Amino acid sequence: MRNRSSPQSIRWRQESRSPNGSKVFREDRLNASASIYHYLEYPHALSIFSEGRLRLANPMRWTDPYEHGWFKTVFGRPGPLQQTSAYVLCWSRSRFDEPAWRMAGFQRTNPIIRIRCRVRDILAAASALSQERPGSFFTGKVCYESEEKLLRRAESVQAAEMKDVTRPAANLLLRRRNAFRFEKEIRTVWLDREPQNTALFLPIDAKSVVKQVMCSPHAHPDQRAKIHQEFQERFGIEVSNPGLGVTRDRLLARAGNDPQTT
Repeated sequence: MRNRSSPQSIRWRQESRSPNGSKVFREDRLNASASIYHYLEYPHALSIFSEGRLRLANPMRWTDPYEHGWFKTVFGRPGPLQQTSAYVLCWSRSRFDEPAWRMAGFQRTNPIIRIRCRVRDILAAASALSQERPGSFFTGKVCYESEEKLLRRAESVQAAEMKDVTRPAANLLLRRRNAFRFEKEIRTVWLDREPQNTALFLPIDAKSVVKQVMCSPHAHPDQRAKIHQEFQERFGIEVSNPGLGVTRDRLLARAGNDPQTT
């Protein structure tokens, strides 16, 4: 049995390739039919539907000091990755974790919304984007390791000579310290050689791609009512509340009967 702290290799499955050379990859452990969840503030959730796109952020603008430092270690030092631009959107595989709502809402003034999508729909959107923009798209499960092993990985990549830098770059962006293992994170990553911007937008048909919109259990009842009303009036979307469904999933998981295979 593999030791939980032992190094993990990441194996990529190519999903598509465009005439301009752009490629879309799915990590081999991640099922294309799996549901993934993204937590974000209410106004940003509205913009997904009003603008029809998901936002992949520049990791250099992440506020988490560890994540910011890791990105600088990977991309900020002289080496083959220094000229690579990266954009990341973080998801979770957890569908009944109450602490995730608290983490997403920490130091936030707006209520938190959770959206649910299927991996295959994100891959299809990335394939469409790759027809128009040169680059490489990766989506996969984050691997968790000790900080010492992570630093050794980064140093070995910086010292290497390579023709294709995208896979090593994606492999490093799908690595985090063991302390974050409980997050069960999925990351979607776009890499290219264009000048780094603040974000990259992935066009989607939001009403088709977003399978569920859920409001935080910690939102004030007045805020929750407003959110329900605005999503319904503007987009015809029914917003779910994490009530009995959350309890049901938790009880099924404890009993060893997973309500949804990922």
